[in-house]
Amino acid sequence: MKIFFWNCQGNLRAKIQLLKSINADLFVIAECENPETTASEEYKKWAINHIWTGLIPYKGLAIIANSQIKLEACDWPDYLFRNYLPARINDNIIIQLL
Repeated sequence: MKIFFWNCQGNLRAKIQLLKSINADLFVIAECENPETTASEEYKKWAINHIWTGLIPYKGLAIIANSQIKLEACDWPDYLFRNYLPARINDNIIIQLL
């Protein structure tokens, strides 16, 4: 599994072509906008399989996976961490991002 970690420093919708060229299975992106509230249809389509958390709609933490990966958010307490994102990948891998 190819995993790509990146702090995009905002405006991810303008950087989608770069990410498509990387062709990773899983992207972990910090400081990105919520794919569900973006105005960019290209971003919405690319990030259809995602989990996102954040206090501000344009600056959160996301896990974005290709369509062959089962991605599921874990309903765990956040212990007061600002951007805590626990997830289960393909039913057997658990990651916890801060």
